[in-house]
Amino acid sequence: MLQEVNYMRKYELVVLAKTNLAKAQDKLPDLFKKLKVKILETDNLGERDLAYPIQKQTKAVYTRYLLEAKEDFGKQLDRFFHLNSKSYLRYLLVARDKK
Repeated sequence: MLQEVNYMRKYELVVLAKTNLAKAQDKLPDLFKKLKVKILETDNLGERDLAYPIQKQTKAVYTRYLLEAKEDFGKQLDRFFHLNSKSYLRYLLVARDKK
């Protein structure tokens, strides 16, 4: 009988939230807890100007997370940001090297 194995992998996530909805960033740790994602590091980079307007916004609140999660985490995160697109302007998820 084969057993399904989900390996934990490190990810780096950068999130741009609307400045007037900066409390939207508080939803992410709850999501990570629900998905059993381990937060290794969090950097709040603060409010910054955007290179070009996104959804008529010229500024955004940047937050960077270093996470450890299962390999299917990206799909679940994509669904979350799609459902909460009013609060978040952009996000970038990068899988770190397996070292």
